[in-house]
Amino acid sequence: MRRPHNLLSLYDEIRSIAQTGLHYAQDKYDRERYARLLEIAVGEYAGVSGMSKDDVAERLERDIGPITPKVGAGAAIFDNEGRILLIKRHDTKCWAIPAGAGEVSENAHECAVRETLEETGLVCEARGVIDVFFTPAGVLGRPYAMWVPFIHCVVTGGQLQTTDEALEVGYFHPDEIPSDQYHADTEPRIRLAVSYWRRLNEQTSQEESDGNWT
Repeated sequence: MRRPHNLLSLYDEIRSIAQTGLHYAQDKYDRERYARLLEIAVGEYAGVSGMSKDDVAERLERDIGPITPKVGAGAAIFDNEGRILLIKRHDTKCWAIPAGAGEVSENAHECAVRETLEETGLVCEARGVIDVFFTPAGVLGRPYAMWVPFIHCVVTGGQLQTTDEALEVGYFHPDEIPSDQYHADTEPRIRLAVSYWRRLNEQTSQEESDGNWT
């Protein structure tokens, strides 16, 4: 994760941690700590915005700024045979790409790299955007809309392993997984990624061939 760009980014990250913690935490003392973090963020927001603490707190409850889609990222990673990296998710027991929601201090490339490490143990490098998918609110059981950039990544280190989020991990051709065992709309997305990878390889091979004649 990279460092916040400025104080407002820092306050936003503190606020994000606090509100997420208050949403999930059950322990009384944890909730008190998260509430204190939110109180600090409210005070700092008030100091730079000129608003009162009460006004800031009220707006934070509704979220500051325009209501926008949530943002995440997914990683498309291939081996030398053109098989794509998939994980068997703990929650649905279905196959999916490494993916997840973004954090407030990172861009889409960093999100895809982080999620890959957390879910598979692999260190990777983002190379390019394959596509950006949009999921409207109410779809896939989510109460919010979401944008998910699909990032082509290459492995640079780490070790492939199961994790708290992945029951199984491995490289597969799309047809090796039955359609009813894919998570949500994973299958059409990975088929798109495979087509992207093949075009990229063909382009690279052509460039190498052209270079041999010069």
